[in-house]
Amino acid sequence: MHNQTEAASGQAHALRAMFAARKRVFIDLLRWDLPVLADKYEVDQFDNQQADYLILLDENGEHRASTRLLRTDAPTSCATCFRCYALAQFRAVPRHGK
Repeated sequence: MHNQTEAASGQAHALRAMFAARKRVFIDLLRWDLPVLADKYEVDQFDNQQADYLILLDENGEHRASTRLLRTDAPTSCATCFRCYALAQFRAVPRHGK
């Protein structure tokens, strides 16, 4: 069984691998004009305490796939940054109490 220090180290490694992969895809490959952290990582305003991540690493600890999960009642990249690309059928989920 891993101790808390090993678990935290593994989690930090997975997050760094994911942010580095995002930089390679969105900035290096697709040439999007996005900020880069420490010349290695693509991290944006949606990478906050409310974000959850699913990260797949191989047996060598290499990043293979990942996704970020955000609450639908909070700002999301689809509703803010990419609003113009949303499908015509897309309707914002009503916020609680509104």
